[in-house]
Amino acid sequence: MAVGEELISLEHAYSHKRLRFVVHLCRWLSGEPQPLASQQVRWVDPQDLGAYPFPAANAKIIAALLERLQPGERAPAA
Repeated sequence: MAVGEELISLEHAYSHKRLRFVVHLCRWLSGEPQPLASQQVRWVDPQDLGAYPFPAANAKIIAALLERLQPGERAPAA
């Protein structure tokens, strides 16, 4: 994975804690993705992200990604 420019930075308050997210655009170089904190890893087109359940904090991140990508454009690949 090659880390690129910052996409969005935001804070989100849950009932028991407040988190700060700094999200970068990344480029997949090789290998298979491995889940770290989530139960699943799946490659999907950005326009299809709305079909999957995400925590509330992810809504602004997904919106920023979709705004950044041109219509019909896919996320950067190797």
